[in-house]
Amino acid sequence: MPDKKLKVTIGFRNGNKIEFYCDEITLSRNNLTGELLGYKIKGLDERTNPMYINIREIIYVLTSQRGAENG
Repeated sequence: MPDKKLKVTIGFRNGNKIEFYCDEITLSRNNLTGELLGYKIKGLDERTNPMYINIREIIYVLTSQRGAENG
């Protein structure tokens, strides 16, 4: 596994989720409604590259530092 900084988990309305590693993820959202408007991913691990994500189907985005789950 490449030495990436963040583990990103995206959950969808249908219960599915995807996980990938990247250097940075930036989310943009509506300040009034909190609705997700877009995202930018830097340094994405090409082996786990999400091809297309329908933003309207996302219910959560979680990030954690790589290795943080081990203490």
